[in-house]
Amino acid sequence: MFISFEGLDGSGKTTQATLLAEKLRSQNYVVEFSENRAVRKFPERIREILLDKKNLGMTQIYRTVPFLSSTSSTRKRGH
Repeated sequence: MFISFEGLDGSGKTTQATLLAEKLRSQNYVVEFSENRAVRKFPERIREILLDKKNLGMTQIYRTVPFLSSTSSTRKRGH
């Protein structure tokens, strides 16, 4: 079985995945847990730019487009 958690940054994906892995292991299931950190580099950089206080003057559209772009980039890779 393959289980994937998806969601916005900071939404608790890793926390929930870790809790599930621990629960399954406690029931003697073999669990392989991995994060695809390579796929996250682009979205993390976008997030840094959007959260940088120097960029607070960006209009909402300029803040939304990079976010959508990073989300699209991740989905196209199949993750």
